[in-house]
Amino acid sequence: MSSPASPVSAKPWSLRAKLGLQLLLILLAAFSVEGGYRLFLLARGEGYGARSARARLVELASPMRDPLPQTLEPADATPAHPAQAPGQERLILHPFYAFENALSIQSLENELFGFRHGEYGDEYKIAVIGGSVAGIFGVRGSEKLCALLEADPRLAGRKVHVFGHGRGSFKQPQQLNLVNYLLASGGRYDAIINLDGFNEVALSGHNLWEGASPIYPSVFRWAHLAQGAKLEAADLDLLSSAWSARREGLELAQLSLADGRMHSAILGRARLRRMDRIRARWAQAQESYGKRLLERDADFSMRGPRFEGDHEAMLAAVVVGWVESSRSLQALCDARGMSYLHVLQPTLHDKGSKPLTPQELASDNAHQSWIEAVGRGYPMLRAAGASLRAAQVNFLDASMIFKDTPQTLYFDACHFRAPGVVMLAEQVAARFLEVMREPARAR
Repeated sequence: MSSPASPVSAKPWSLRAKLGLQLLLILLAAFSVEGGYRLFLLARGEGYGARSARARLVELASPMRDPLPQTLEPADATPAHPAQAPGQERLILHPFYAFENALSIQSLENELFGFRHGEYGDEYKIAVIGGSVAGIFGVRGSEKLCALLEADPRLAGRKVHVFGHGRGSFKQPQQLNLVNYLLASGGRYDAIINLDGFNEVALSGHNLWEGASPIYPSVFRWAHLAQGAKLEAADLDLLSSAWSARREGLELAQLSLADGRMHSAILGRARLRRMDRIRARWAQAQESYGKRLLERDADFSMRGPRFEGDHEAMLAAVVVGWVESSRSLQALCDARGMSYLHVLQPTLHDKGSKPLTPQELASDNAHQSWIEAVGRGYPMLRAAGASLRAAQVNFLDASMIFKDTPQTLYFDACHFRAPGVVMLAEQVAARFLEVMREPARAR
């Protein structure tokens, strides 16, 4: 009898096959965890997208570097403003309106050269002034604004050219002083659009909070520039902390926009949390540094004249300055045959101005002094609009244009993305065409 066949033994796995299987299992586990986390976020109404996460990262890093806040819009691969050479974003003293940055000085140099040499031909030239919201409007809103204005038969096919002169942290009378400087330097515009309101109440409120004159420029920017080189050891420690956080944040932003980790909800949200902590550390060091400077300001060079009065008195004084500055701008424009429009901008903490989304509430970075000043000050600004109209100032109250808009527009306490900018441009264009003077030729 033949013996039964012995069972065939399985071929042992090679080391390469075992490592491949382990790698496959690790990848499957990672995808499972990632997918589960995304479903968890979706169930909480916090769905994750790589593009929106990258945009939020830019928004968080932007205040640490840029004169104007940056964001990534849906169609963008890069931030709104071009990359800057090292040092261009650095604030420096300006003899007429407190502070400026090298990027704007270079841009103005080119602009004034164009005026001197007739490069703008028969274009209809508009200068947009104000704070950082006006700066973003000049970049994001100009295309829509120009298209709507160019369609008006009074412009007879002329191209509209928008010159963006919004400056981060500007508040009246800085805009007024800027326009005086532009005109004295040879700027020949057909119109001025002044978009402001938030900085006037919020930054003035912060000035009062810090013990500085509310009418002075923002002490957040001004105090460091005005103190000269009188730095003590503790000042240097705080400055070092702020610059260290700034460098860390910018390096993290650069790395995150270059590698692929923002495509992962787990890794991307971890990066966002880290960036949020870095920015908070930077902001705290900045504020502590400013407080130290103001505390030893014996000659009032940084704080200005002492303001006697409570919060309501401060807001009343700020509103008077806002009104008088706008009246002066209207008078400047009238004397030169230029059109003028003053626009009260919308802002997040103006109660009832917008149904706020969870994303907007989560990205709110407002200082308590800003919240208080906006809550009390914006109704006062709206009421003051009547006195502006009575004084023959062309005024548009745009503070409530988002009142019935449920979508997410704001990416922080006062700045909004492209859809909101386009909505504002439509309102501004409509009102501007109502008040536009008969266009002159080749100013």
